[in-house]
Amino acid sequence: MALMDAVRSVDWAAWSMPPATEWYLPARVPAAFQQLLSVTSEPESLQAYSSVMDAVAHNHSGWVYAAAVPAAPLLARVAQERDGRARRTALEILADLLCFTVAGQQFTGPARETVSTRDAIRRVALELLPVLRNLQAEGEAPGTPSARFLIEAIEGTGL
Repeated sequence: MALMDAVRSVDWAAWSMPPATEWYLPARVPAAFQQLLSVTSEPESLQAYSSVMDAVAHNHSGWVYAAAVPAAPLLARVAQERDGRARRTALEILADLLCFTVAGQQFTGPARETVSTRDAIRRVALELLPVLRNLQAEGEAPGTPSARFLIEAIEGTGL
């Protein structure tokens, strides 16, 4: 399935949960991902970063919304399937989501399951480690500093 199709297939409204219900706007998520997938310049990259972070987290307080859980594997796909600025920005978002989550932050998911926000994002980051290590081995390739940043975030959260 194409990336944007995968983004659109998520029922983002189902991820609106307290305490974020007053700030989380589900309609922002697909638009933010579209912006991320179409970055071609540094200003666009910065704007896409802000848009995605504002869509799946309260970027100013660092509170990660439940929607970050289904967004994390999609961000990992961006890192795997895209290159350049889109990859770098996706990796930076994943790293920040991982750093922002706090131990014990959990919610009841749409299927009535208990979900640990940090654990869910950590699992995605762990699955991405081989890609990150390959990027890091490439040296100065686009995405290398962001790969290193995400590896440091993984290591810093006790993975």
